[in-house]
Amino acid sequence: MRATTPAGFWDITGDHNVYHIRRPGDGSSLATDDYELDVWLLTRRNLGVQYGAHLFWEPQGRSRKRSSMTSVTRHQQTTADADR
Repeated sequence: MRATTPAGFWDITGDHNVYHIRRPGDGSSLATDDYELDVWLLTRRNLGVQYGAHLFWEPQGRSRKRSSMTSVTRHQQTTADADR
């Protein structure tokens, strides 16, 4: 992903990370088929999304699992604070 600056383009990230995909009305999780369709659409419409929601990743290896759990925990704390 790039930002436009007076000096030209500036790389700001490789892709957009999606944490979770929910229904807009009540915030509930999507059914598996609906989730897979949304991921399919997001990854194929040149939106900068390259893979599914972080909450559903299944990382391989101890280090990646630890990193993933840290990120999930951080998002859950932020969400809990926002819901208060």
